[in-house]
Amino acid sequence: MLSLKGKACIVTGASSGIGLAIARRLAQEGVKLCLVARSEDKLRAIADDLRNDGEKPLIAPADVAQEEPVRRAVQSAVSAFGGVDILVNSAGSVYFTPIGETALEQWDQVVDSNLKGVFLCCRQVVPHMLERGRGDIVNIASIAAHQGFENSTAYCAAKHGVLGFSRALALEVRKQGLRVITVSPGSVDTPLWDPMEWTPDRAKMLRPEDVAESVVATLTISSTAAVDEIVVMPQEGVL
Repeated sequence: MLSLKGKACIVTGASSGIGLAIARRLAQEGVKLCLVARSEDKLRAIADDLRNDGEKPLIAPADVAQEEPVRRAVQSAVSAFGGVDILVNSAGSVYFTPIGETALEQWDQVVDSNLKGVFLCCRQVVPHMLERGRGDIVNIASIAAHQGFENSTAYCAAKHGVLGFSRALALEVRKQGLRVITVSPGSVDTPLWDPMEWTPDRAKMLRPEDVAESVVATLTISSTAAVDEIVVMPQEGVL
């Protein structure tokens, strides 16, 4: 099993939910973190909490759907750490609305945060990884990358896109030392559900920590192997 101690990682969506759980878990492994999310105040509080041996994670407030803030965030990590070993794309958003009630702004927000952000972050990070001949990219997709769900056209389209993007990128870079991993969870109990009028039984959902453990498992597998995708489901399946 590979050690992650001392590796440098960018985590997007790190201010809450799955992204925050992944950041916490990687901090336990001794990973040097660059935390990316839109709220600088939240990132500062989290960085104070995740201080490792007196060293706080780097924070890089950014909207992952905006090209220039993403470029600055990646450059900050490269300058601070000398490179990026791991990129975890966990930022995202969701609306559950019928197609006729889905506003263009909602569609754009969901597709941009879930899919465009993955593209922009990978486009900035991959060249740095290729120069070093190594690196791991973990893209958080969803079971919605594999099947449709009612009133979720934007989200399903975006997550199907993440899976397709990841598969294509993996073929592009795997012979040059990079691994691209897609983690597709079922329903996870995160703050994304808070504003929803109806949700499945949240007590039966995955915990964000379950997804974080799956990410660590894929990253610590032998360097002679690669996990292309892992699907993590609640014990009772689709809720």
